[in-house]
Amino acid sequence: MQSDSDNPFFNAVNAFNSEKIDYTGGVIDETNYSHYTQVVWKKTTKLGMAKATGNCGTWVVARYSPQGNYFKMMAW
Repeated sequence: MQSDSDNPFFNAVNAFNSEKIDYTGGVIDETNYSHYTQVVWKKTTKLGMAKATGNCGTWVVARYSPQGNYFKMMAW
Protein backbone atom coordinates (compact mmCIF):
# COMPACT_ATOMS: atom_id res chain seq x y z
CA MET A 1 0.00 0.00 0.00
CA GLN A 2 1.26 3.44 -0.91
CA SER A 3 1.78 5.91 1.93
CA ASP A 4 0.27 9.38 1.68
CA SER A 5 3.69 10.98 1.31
CA ASP A 6 4.40 8.76 -1.74
CA ASN A 7 1.07 9.48 -3.43
CA PRO A 8 1.50 12.21 -6.07
CA PHE A 9 -2.22 13.10 -6.05
CA PHE A 10 -2.25 13.50 -2.27
CA ASN A 11 0.88 15.65 -2.46
CA ALA A 12 -0.58 17.82 -5.24
CA VAL A 13 -3.81 18.48 -3.34
CA ASN A 14 -1.82 19.31 -0.20
CA ALA A 15 0.30 21.75 -2.22
CA PHE A 16 -2.85 23.37 -3.66
CA ASN A 17 -4.41 23.64 -0.19
CA SER A 18 -1.23 25.18 1.25
CA GLU A 19 -2.03 28.29 -0.82
CA LYS A 20 -5.10 28.94 1.36
CA ILE A 21 -3.09 31.48 3.35
CA ASP A 22 -3.02 33.76 0.28
CA TYR A 23 -6.81 33.92 -0.14
CA THR A 24 -9.00 35.71 2.40
CA GLY A 25 -12.32 35.38 0.59
CA GLY A 26 -12.24 38.53 -1.49
CA VAL A 27 -12.54 39.10 -5.20
CA ILE A 28 -9.88 37.17 -7.13
CA ASP A 29 -7.14 39.24 -8.72
CA GLU A 30 -3.49 38.78 -9.67
CA THR A 31 -2.43 38.92 -6.00
CA ASN A 32 -4.59 36.07 -4.69
CA TYR A 33 -5.20 33.87 -7.76
CA SER A 34 -4.00 30.33 -7.02
CA HIS A 35 -4.57 26.60 -7.23
CA TYR A 36 -6.43 26.90 -3.92
CA THR A 37 -9.04 29.30 -5.30
CA GLN A 38 -9.83 26.78 -8.05
CA VAL A 39 -10.03 23.91 -5.53
CA VAL A 40 -12.70 25.77 -3.52
CA TRP A 41 -14.51 27.30 -6.54
CA LYS A 42 -18.20 27.06 -5.62
CA LYS A 43 -19.56 26.01 -9.02
CA THR A 44 -16.94 23.33 -9.71
CA THR A 45 -18.47 19.88 -9.15
CA LYS A 46 -16.05 17.50 -10.89
CA LEU A 47 -12.32 16.92 -10.71
CA GLY A 48 -10.11 14.74 -12.86
CA MET A 49 -6.43 14.20 -12.13
CA ALA A 50 -3.63 12.48 -14.02
CA LYS A 51 0.09 12.02 -13.62
CA ALA A 52 3.05 11.47 -15.89
CA THR A 53 6.44 10.29 -14.74
CA GLY A 54 9.66 10.80 -16.66
CA ASN A 55 13.34 11.60 -16.27
CA CYS A 56 12.53 15.02 -14.79
CA GLY A 57 10.16 13.70 -12.13
CA THR A 58 6.40 13.33 -11.80
CA TRP A 59 3.91 15.87 -13.10
CA VAL A 60 0.34 16.01 -11.80
CA VAL A 61 -2.41 17.87 -13.63
CA ALA A 62 -5.94 18.64 -12.50
CA ARG A 63 -8.96 19.39 -14.67
CA TYR A 64 -11.99 21.04 -13.09
CA SER A 65 -15.56 21.09 -14.42
CA PRO A 66 -17.08 23.49 -14.73
CA GLN A 67 -13.85 25.44 -14.64
CA GLY A 68 -13.60 28.49 -12.44
CA ASN A 69 -10.97 30.73 -10.93
CA TYR A 70 -12.00 33.89 -12.76
CA PHE A 71 -10.60 37.33 -12.00
CA LYS A 72 -13.02 39.85 -10.48
CA MET A 73 -15.15 37.06 -8.96
CA MET A 74 -15.22 35.36 -5.57
CA ALA A 75 -14.42 31.67 -5.17
CA TRP A 76 -17.55 31.01 -3.07
